[in-house]
Amino acid sequence: MRSIVLIKILSKYLEITEETIDGVVMGNVECLPDDPALRLKILSKAGFLYFGAIEDKDRQLSGFLEVLVSYHGISKLTIAKMAGVEEQDIDRLLANPPEKVEIEVKYKIDVTVMEGVSQTILKKVILVLLKISRMIKSKCTFRFSGCS
Repeated sequence: MRSIVLIKILSKYLEITEETIDGVVMGNVECLPDDPALRLKILSKAGFLYFGAIEDKDRQLSGFLEVLVSYHGISKLTIAKMAGVEEQDIDRLLANPPEKVEIEVKYKIDVTVMEGVSQTILKKVILVLLKISRMIKSKCTFRFSGCS
């Protein structure tokens, strides 16, 4: 029962069908959409979930950076400037596995990335709430318009 609920939640989050999730679990990545942008979006979201659960903080930071760069299209130079570090520091954290970066530099990047991720999530939540509010408003207007 619990795994069915989790698959439904994952399906909504990744914006793919439950059947597609089952296919990927069985090792069939061909069932993912052919559009490279959609695949990148799905894989970035999956990576976000994966890196959120791991204990290695360097890999977690690297995962968040990858989501901002690949999925949200924020350049490494922009992140570096916002954090007050060099672009090479971002490259070192994006390496697989992440290369060693000074703790002060890592802290600056971490604060910047987490702020960026939080703002991005907040914007998406606000957009969803606005859509829901508009839907409710349009249904109420539609319902009441027939009463007058």
